[in-house]
Amino acid sequence: MIASLVLAGAMAVAAAPTGSPPPEVVPSASSGPFPAAARPDPASNPREWVSDADYPKGQLATGAQGTTDVRLFIDVTGLPVRCDILESSGHAALDSRTCDLLMARGRFIPGRDAQGNLASATFRQSVRWQVPGEPMLSGAIKIAADIDNDGELVACHASVIGIVPEKGLFTPDCTNDLSLGVFTAVLPEPLDSYRSVSVLLLHEVAGDSVPVPRAEGRHQVVMFRLVLDVAGDGVVLACREEIMQRILADALPPGGLCGEVYPVGVRAYGTSADGKPRKLLLAAEISGVPR
Repeated sequence: MIASLVLAGAMAVAAAPTGSPPPEVVPSASSGPFPAAARPDPASNPREWVSDADYPKGQLATGAQGTTDVRLFIDVTGLPVRCDILESSGHAALDSRTCDLLMARGRFIPGRDAQGNLASATFRQSVRWQVPGEPMLSGAIKIAADIDNDGELVACHASVIGIVPEKGLFTPDCTNDLSLGVFTAVLPEPLDSYRSVSVLLLHEVAGDSVPVPRAEGRHQVVMFRLVLDVAGDGVVLACREEIMQRILADALPPGGLCGEVYPVGVRAYGTSADGKPRKLLLAAEISGVPR
């Protein structure tokens, strides 16, 4: 069984791929028992009333998504006083969150009736909820350990290269199960023959290379290398395991990293700025620098 360092790094990809486009908000004045002149105008942009950060944290594990269509009842002061669900998202938590947010943030310029008097009115709005996806950024985490003459770890250094996501695979933490056993298992020489060893976790968007410094004369083993094709909306179109060391593959579920972590059709990332598909490289490398 591969030691915890690289296995934890590889499996942490499952927690990875946190910003994405905000939930889509589609406002519209609704028809109802009020004349057109009484319909209120939003006092601010309704699309700013619900953001990606508002996705219910308790629903992240379930992956709940859907569109909630509501009608707000607005009083003569321009405040919403009631929220009715016209069409459910299929998830009570998302529906409830929609009404809570719109009631708290919705503000309107009061409408007037045909006689010019302030009048109550209704306003219809839809919110499309999506599970937040990780932004596609290029960066790397390098965790290096100095080795003494007896092959023991004497110091650890963690560094960030480029811009990396805020969670999952990319956590520069020396104290998180840094085990020398993994280096012993994959490097060609005994540990006491190296002055330092390191693991590099790479997350690179095509066309945006990460300038990773690499020591001359090092011994290097690529533990895994995945290439993902990701649609403009963040959905995985394809995942290919170009390299997968047997020692790591044996420790993974039968579907491997692609099948278990990045199955085709799953929305793993946020929407790209230009809406175009992207290609992503994910890799883990182990290196040893001889004395």
